[in-house]
Amino acid sequence: MLLPLNLRISPLRSAPKVVKVLIAEQFLEGFVPIQALYAIMFSQVGHLDLKHIGWLFSIWWLAYLVSELPSGVLADYWSRKNVVIVGNLLRATGFVIWIKWPTFTGYAIGFALWGAMIACSSGATNSYLHNELRVEGKGQLFAKYYGWINSALYSGMLLSFLLAALLTLKYTNMLIGLSAVASLAGAIVLLLAVERPYSKQDTYLKTLRSGLREFTQSKKLRYLCYGSFTVLMVIGVLEELLPRIYAD
Repeated sequence: MLLPLNLRISPLRSAPKVVKVLIAEQFLEGFVPIQALYAIMFSQVGHLDLKHIGWLFSIWWLAYLVSELPSGVLADYWSRKNVVIVGNLLRATGFVIWIKWPTFTGYAIGFALWGAMIACSSGATNSYLHNELRVEGKGQLFAKYYGWINSALYSGMLLSFLLAALLTLKYTNMLIGLSAVASLAGAIVLLLAVERPYSKQDTYLKTLRSGLREFTQSKKLRYLCYGSFTVLMVIGVLEELLPRIYAD
């Protein structure tokens, strides 16, 4: 007895092309083997103490905060897809710097680029997905497909952490190199994808100034941003420092 066609075709095969592209890109974005061990690497390879390692993670979060508004405006003015591509290239560059310059300064530059990458990817990826689904008349399925690509991100993260556990810091440069290659591969995947037209901002600087003006003039918005960022940064820094603390 033959099953109905909709049961024989896997959900992924019947998904829009943009979903398949973003599943691949998000898997590669999450595939960062060095992330599992970088706190220990900073100590054993870079010979940094706990204070300097804490500063590195703070730089990471601050770079993300500072880049969030400019990257979002750039995505609406230029291209959401291309902003995500640029983010991947920035992080890949940061990993190369880690290999070539394993010092506090080198790690700080790499983390700043990584923070900018997170800002480039955070909103632009979702907007890119939403617009492509809207054009295809499948906007109502955004939540479903967003869950898929988010799962791909964490699947890539999980696999990379398992790989890091196998290789350990005996192969530090290999872990960083694989992380850089994954970022480059993610950029290439998106580079080959299409982006349908959407309503864009007329000017970049004018829109950026408007956003900054709204931020500075709204007390509630400032308190909300400062509060949420502070909580997330503190939790994030403490979480990242735990491996280093237990390593002692």
